[in-house]
Amino acid sequence: MPSLQELVDLLTRAAAVTGPWAPVVLFLATFVEHVFPPFPGDLLVVLGAWYAVRGELSWPLLLLSGTAGAVAGAWVDHR
Repeated sequence: MPSLQELVDLLTRAAAVTGPWAPVVLFLATFVEHVFPPFPGDLLVVLGAWYAVRGELSWPLLLLSGTAGAVAGAWVDHR
């Protein structure tokens, strides 16, 4: 089982890789999660929370992008 420090390091590396593309990644993750349910989009939502807690991106932007992706995915799934 990974230690807490290993998880923090992993999230920090993931945040460095995605950078300003985090809202787009979050939108796509929540969209794909609704269209293809086995996709683990919730893991990327945790990355969005990491950005918000660290103050790297605004939480309203991350909330909006995650919600928009979920609504768009649910709409496509409904159609």
